[in-house]
Amino acid sequence: MRAFAAVREQCVLHLRVVATVFLVASGVLFSCPGRLEANGVDLEFDFRSQEILRYRVLISETTYKGSLRSTNLYREEMTIQTTSVSGNRARQLVVCQGSVMADGGRTQDLGQLRYYVTIGRDGRILSVEGIRPWDERIQESIWLFQIVLPGRRVAPGDSWTINDEVFSTAGSGLVPEKRKYTLRDIAIAPGGQQAIIDYTTSRTGRREGASFTYMSQGTFHIQGGKVIRLQSSEVLNETGKGENLKVITMIQVDLIETPVE
Repeated sequence: MRAFAAVREQCVLHLRVVATVFLVASGVLFSCPGRLEANGVDLEFDFRSQEILRYRVLISETTYKGSLRSTNLYREEMTIQTTSVSGNRARQLVVCQGSVMADGGRTQDLGQLRYYVTIGRDGRILSVEGIRPWDERIQESIWLFQIVLPGRRVAPGDSWTINDEVFSTAGSGLVPEKRKYTLRDIAIAPGGQQAIIDYTTSRTGRREGASFTYMSQGTFHIQGGKVIRLQSSEVLNETGKGENLKVITMIQVDLIETPVE
């Protein structure tokens, strides 16, 4: 049971950082396209110095380890502030505070998470400051939601694939990841046009004698230069350590407060 508890604790850290890094990589960077032309639209990044956004993140995580099953429910409130913009990159401060309820029991407060990220205009994470040296598997998982734009005009139905090395660990280093994005639609919504983009992410590898596979898919909505909603699911499988581990996660992210103009 102690080993299982340790696995659950690792998953808490993994999921909290996954959600925050997704928002950092996409929450204030996308510039919603203007008029939809016959040959498509440009999906551009938009850095706004001192902009502050607040999000609510709801996470349901079910962990299977051998014959054991556990479900955790997380609720996070996150603040993301673009502290500076320099040329083609921005530095952002991420602060989140939340709680977790395990197996329908009592709600437990989680410690505050606070760190800085530097991001390029193409969506790639360039550097990170302030994240503690957690388990390496977690370090390599937290960046799977960073978004890389196609660098060309796209129309609804167009897809682009990223299959190269990207910044992954909280310390340093690049790892291979494969991601596919599809611009599903440009919808007319209250407040302006809304880009709806589907994505899938996959990765396989070995870690400390165990093999793992990770798959994630979801949809995010971009409007007015920011992500206003994300709905996603992810599955992590790990084998080779005696008992197999499987984690199924559902995530919903909503913008709850916009900056005052």
